[in-house]
Amino acid sequence: MEGDLSGPSLPERLRNGIRRILGVKEARSATLVLTFLTLAGKPFNYLRILLVASFFGASLEMDVFNVAFGIMWLFAGTAGSAMENAVLPLLAHKRETEGETSAKKTMALAWWILILYSMFLFFTILASSEQIIKLFASGFDQNRLNIGRSMLFWLLPYTISTILKSGFDIWAQHSGKYSLSAFASSFSGLLSLIAFLATYSWLGVFSIPFSFSFSWFIVSLLTKLGVRDFPFCLADFDRNSVFEILKPTLLSLIFLGTGALYGMTDRYFASLLPIGSITTISYADFIFGAVSIITTPSLLLFLSKSSRLAANASSTNDYTSFYSSVTQALVIVLFLFFPLGIVLSGVSISLVDIVIGHGAFSFDSVILTGNCLAAYALAMPASLGCVVFFRIAQAQKKLVGLAFVSLQLVCVNALGDWALSRAFGAPGIAAATSIVWTVGFLLYGHWLLPGWWRHVGMGALAKQCALAALWAGALGWLDRVAFFGSWTPWIVAPLAGIGTILHFLLVERLGWLDALPQGWKPTELLELVLSRLRRKPSEE
Repeated sequence: MEGDLSGPSLPERLRNGIRRILGVKEARSATLVLTFLTLAGKPFNYLRILLVASFFGASLEMDVFNVAFGIMWLFAGTAGSAMENAVLPLLAHKRETEGETSAKKTMALAWWILILYSMFLFFTILASSEQIIKLFASGFDQNRLNIGRSMLFWLLPYTISTILKSGFDIWAQHSGKYSLSAFASSFSGLLSLIAFLATYSWLGVFSIPFSFSFSWFIVSLLTKLGVRDFPFCLADFDRNSVFEILKPTLLSLIFLGTGALYGMTDRYFASLLPIGSITTISYADFIFGAVSIITTPSLLLFLSKSSRLAANASSTNDYTSFYSSVTQALVIVLFLFFPLGIVLSGVSISLVDIVIGHGAFSFDSVILTGNCLAAYALAMPASLGCVVFFRIAQAQKKLVGLAFVSLQLVCVNALGDWALSRAFGAPGIAAATSIVWTVGFLLYGHWLLPGWWRHVGMGALAKQCALAALWAGALGWLDRVAFFGSWTPWIVAPLAGIGTILHFLLVERLGWLDALPQGWKPTELLELVLSRLRRKPSEE
């Protein structure tokens, strides 16, 4: 009997399981692990969002929170992402040309730049919080400005934790621990839900920013535990080393900041509309962004895997392999996410009704949010495609030109927001942003990768998108006329899910997905998932 009890203990099994998750490095397998980990925390995020929408609806306080959170994301999340995009290729180059010691010195310098930026941001918020809120929401009265100032204070720990976590994420990616960031972040939903429920009764609406600050502080600590070899100590450095980090970071910040500025521009003009407009746009942006968030770890994996290709291309002036890699990424984005965007646009009202259409969130708010989501969703492939073109600009050292074009597009977005919001309200603002995403995608493609569309099978893409529009349009009609009464969302949404699965199986059978890279067709991905589920731990 004693032999039956032999074997690893439960804590040891958990440690072994975590090591296997963090040790996955094969591209498709790592992508699936990252996607699974990203999805793991979504039920808790969904429940928290449902409770927030049910408790506070599209209220004045929620409008203020969404502006404050957008400001902090602009300053913190965008800066962290810019540092990741700039430093990762630099670390790969340092390791290839000067060795791992040089890469560690570069990482330590990048870490202390993040520390200094965090301190600057902290004291700026303390000194000028009301002025910052007014800058991004000129339509707010004094009451909303006062609430906004308090929101910024509650979000300060979230902001600092997000910035510092980006440093740990960079080193994890560089060290081959591609799943670490997603693994740590998968706990954020549960932690924020617990914090929100524990403090709602005495903090009220301020329990929302507190839950973000609490959860991301813990997530940042978890990420640090996964990179025990992180190089904190800064040795000697010179001005050139600082410039080597700051120049690509600032250029990346301009490009990535334009994405956040689209959202802030939307909120600025929404602050001039009736109360609740900012919240409806924010919820639509959140639901739309859920798919983008799922793909973000995979795109970061793509960046880390292609950094060496980019470094080699720069030294040999032969970009063939790198261009082949990014063209495959464009194919994946277009062939998998264009149909998803069409379906999401068609059933947007039902989806919003199911996700947040409860409690204080009124039916009028559901309709308004659904129409905003429909406008955002049609530009899903363009939004993701812009990220791919950013990688190409990095490899070609054209970030200056990219930043210039991106800033011009922000100005166009502001003009479109102003014009369309006057005519169509909040959905007009969402439509303006989607139009600018699409224009940017076409401009970047024509400039950075001329003729790319000849290599992605546009005919097959057009046919499958037409098919998706046909059946998703029928579901959209049922959605908007409430064909099944109060049961419409609960019938239309499952039909959309089933239809999406059948759609991809059919178009693959018809050969319309032949342009996808080997291993990325729906049945191949399904086979990979099933094989990994059947695999025993000893076979890992």
